Amino acid sequence: MEKKYQKRVERYTQLSNSLNKPISRLGYIKLSIIIITIIHSAVAFDTGKYWQVLVVFIAMLTAYIYFETKHKKIIAFKEDVEILVKINQDGVKRFNREWRKFIDKGTEFVESDHPYGFDLDIIGRDSLFQWTNMCMTPWGRNKLSETLLAPENNISDIVNRQEAISELAGKVNFRHRLKLEAGKIGAGEREFSNLVKWAKGEHSLYQKKWFSITVKALPVVTLAAAISGLLLNVIPSGVFIYLLLIQVVLLVIGRKERGQYLESVHKAKRSLEKLNSVFLRMEKHKFHSNLLLKTQSKLLINQKELPSKQIKALSRIASSISNRRSSVYLLLNVFLLWDYQCCLSLEKWKITSGKHLEDWFDVVGEFECLSSIALIKHDHPDWTMPTFEPHESNVNIKADQVAHPLMGADCVANSIEFTKDSPIALITGSNMSGKSTFLRTVGINLVLAYSGAPVYAKAFSCQSMKLYTCMRVSDDLQKNISSFYGELLRIKMISEEVKRNNKVFFLLDEIFKGTNSADRHLAAKAVIHNMDKSGATGMVSTHDLELDVIEEESKGRVTNHHFEETYKDDQILFDYQLKEGVSKTRNAIFLIKAAGIEI
Repeated sequence: MEKKYQKRVERYTQLSNSLNKPISRLGYIKLSIIIITIIHSAVAFDTGKYWQVLVVFIAMLTAYIYFETKHKKIIAFKEDVEILVKINQDGVKRFNREWRKFIDKGTEFVESDHPYGFDLDIIGRDSLFQWTNMCMTPWGRNKLSETLLAPENNISDIVNRQEAISELAGKVNFRHRLKLEAGKIGAGEREFSNLVKWAKGEHSLYQKKWFSITVKALPVVTLAAAISGLLLNVIPSGVFIYLLLIQVVLLVIGRKERGQYLESVHKAKRSLEKLNSVFLRMEKHKFHSNLLLKTQSKLLINQKELPSKQIKALSRIASSISNRRSSVYLLLNVFLLWDYQCCLSLEKWKITSGKHLEDWFDVVGEFECLSSIALIKHDHPDWTMPTFEPHESNVNIKADQVAHPLMGADCVANSIEFTKDSPIALITGSNMSGKSTFLRTVGINLVLAYSGAPVYAKAFSCQSMKLYTCMRVSDDLQKNISSFYGELLRIKMISEEVKRNNKVFFLLDEIFKGTNSADRHLAAKAVIHNMDKSGATGMVSTHDLELDVIEEESKGRVTNHHFEETYKDDQILFDYQLKEGVSKTRNAIFLIKAAGIEI
């Protein structure tokens, strides 16, 4: 796939370079038209052929407008091609592990107390979000973070997402063009939130028929009075002045409120213009999977009120508002009550389409989110789509050669299985041997599975379970909580969830590392036994090798696994392969000496 991205980069780069000559040529043509027009006008004026000046000026102006339009189109096309170059370059960077330089990390979605998001690098720096995100709108980014942090629990819904993601994986052009068009919108969440709030609101005065008739008729009557009184002298000229004063008074009344009403739309003018092409792309594309058709159908409820048409109409009204502080607008406003004409048009638009606006934005977000996850399926066709076990199945999780998706192709894969008879795995091993990474490997692949994405494994099946972790616990000075007490609170939260719902998969890393060995040993045994009795499934990593007795105490419900290291030529070597049983090696003293600390 990396080579395919590289070929697309080369093809689009060549296309972009090939546009330089026509862009330059059209620029010279436009300049030549201006120079010829100036020279001809000077000569014609000098010879007294004034009619020629007018004829040539009109011809040259027409030609200039034609070439200017063509020039702008080619420049806009070149800009699109350059964006496509960048999109495909990002595709290459993902394979070269340069994706960690991507700017959008989704840091505003980070929750340190989330059940698993912080511990598993789902959001934030070097995260799953940063790796796969192709969303350019606030709705897409919100939807992607929501999907990764609160995925579906219903298996049929997950399967529908898998089908949609598999279909979108093959639609590279659609996904890339969607990102291109959405990237042009440029507005933030606050701007669109204000627009949605405006669209949902109602202004009773602008909806009253008598007010609409009055506002539309009054400028006509005033104009007729101006013609009749000032030009034809049929009626007193004072009538026109009186009517004009009435219009001025109407404009003064509620000026501030009306200004805010109009500005809500005018501020989004540029974004609305760009949104039109995004909706067009989603409306016209042919899909086959149930979820994509269902999502698209939200845009196709009424062919006469397609989002692209309605957004275009709203954009036209926003354009007519223009700059309300300009002298031209002031005159237009006084004579035609232009503010009110715009308000009536906007209120009419709200009645027709305002109630749909938020749903339309959600559709954009859903397509962006699914396209982002589909990127994984496209880039890694050798990864497997997980299957899901019913709750009555004996298998809770079965992972064959599972590896960490963010660590690249060189990541070491391992296999593990959790059943109703052996639901908990105790992982022992020395420092840096791979315990924590393996816990995260299983956890992040579960998140991918529940999100409808493929997982980095040869085969993977699981039940629908809630995921909870306790891995990165540190001192919280603001709350005056030590890391040990923070770990206690975290484990308490998990235990309480397990009591409410035994369909929980938990990951406890270096359990109770913040206390002495005797207390740690006693407390860890109690927690693991309680988790087992409550019917939870999970993994616990520890340096406490004495916990190996739990396997026998639990009659095999808690199974021992370990990672180990070997030594050669005074060097420590890790194979990161999960093995049965308890670890027999320790390496802390070796590592301390290797760091240059005398013992």
